[in-house]
Amino acid sequence: MRRILPALACLILVLATAPEAFADRIVLKNGKAYEGTIVEQTDALVKIRTAKATLSFQMDQVASVEKGEWALGELEKRLSALDPSKPGAYLDAARYMAGPGREGFDLPTFLRLCEIASSLDQGLAFDAQTLLAKELGAAGEKRAASRAMRRALVARPGDAGTLRALEPLNKEVVRLAELQMKNLVTALDEVLCDSLDLAAPKLQPMDPALMPEDVLRELKVPFEKFTADIRSRVRCKTCAGQRILKCPGCVTPGENVCKACAGQGRTPAAVAKNDPEAKFGETVCLACHGVGLELCKECKATRQITIEFKPIGKKPKSPVVVNAEAGREAEAINKVVDPKTWRSREDGGYVSGIVAGSVKGGGEITCPACQGAIYSPPMTPIDSDSVQATRDAASKYVEGLKTWDPLGFEPAAYDQDVVRDGCFRRQKGKWVK
Repeated sequence: MRRILPALACLILVLATAPEAFADRIVLKNGKAYEGTIVEQTDALVKIRTAKATLSFQMDQVASVEKGEWALGELEKRLSALDPSKPGAYLDAARYMAGPGREGFDLPTFLRLCEIASSLDQGLAFDAQTLLAKELGAAGEKRAASRAMRRALVARPGDAGTLRALEPLNKEVVRLAELQMKNLVTALDEVLCDSLDLAAPKLQPMDPALMPEDVLRELKVPFEKFTADIRSRVRCKTCAGQRILKCPGCVTPGENVCKACAGQGRTPAAVAKNDPEAKFGETVCLACHGVGLELCKECKATRQITIEFKPIGKKPKSPVVVNAEAGREAEAINKVVDPKTWRSREDGGYVSGIVAGSVKGGGEITCPACQGAIYSPPMTPIDSDSVQATRDAASKYVEGLKTWDPLGFEPAAYDQDVVRDGCFRRQKGKWVK
């Protein structure tokens, strides 16, 4: 036994420090291959983080990009196993999503993981809120990032590092709030001058959470309702009030030809060789999964994809139909098929082909100028008195006669609104009680 224990300890150490069992893989046209974690992929380049460095390759150098099973399988496994009796697992899942499982990163899910961890065990709140603040900041959610840092300070008062990181973030939020107040005064002046076409686009992106409460009270209606009222009185010049435009990103409605295979559905090498006996998994283009056409992300097109299988022995295997969204085709297919072997996860049957159905909801986008606002002028006139009162109240802040804190104060170490529903378990992609 004395001889076995050291060997067992070494084995455990090796397993604990080993890289992910299902790593991503990039194969170059010169035959070289690299394994690791793909951290970025566009039509022009792909970046992979290996054990030694992060490498970048132009897509015209790449023969194939193989996504490891962990990107979806391991992340989903962690989410499905979450249990409120084990708070640390929620923070671990958030860390995994922000790190090795980055391909499956989803900000709302990530946010909920951090907030649940913080609420179940406030000893985890500092790390969870700090992690959350980092991702919110990277996503451009400055105010939300600042509030997450303030919650981290509630969990660990006076933390020097957090205070240093919070200071420039707070300044940025205050700057944005002050700029918004100036734009508000300008927009309300335009409303009073009946220049609603100029006022509407200024009001539309404003965040009332950054405004002083006494300014909002003067409107006598919720700010969102006031903005919608102004927008409804303006016929959009971009779409002529139609609300919908032809999608500029589509070659055909809802689709684009796959750049990796030029619409062939197979790798260039497979097209050149043209071997009818070659297996599907050896020839398929990994960018479009053999379809040849990719769904357009700009108009968020969807379609059904039929995965066909070879017979298992003498018994035919029925095809499987999945629903795919633009940019998430791989996720839908990989739930049914192992992308490394191109075999069914259910019974191991080999894929013989993938057939795309008709595109749904593609070819059109909501007008970006009016964001789909309906031109329907109300019969009642604008309440000029409340608009003037709101404009005067906002001017006092712009002129420095009054001050306010647009950041607000977080009295708790977590966002109570996020966890109020008590949905802490994950089943079939949804949060449930």
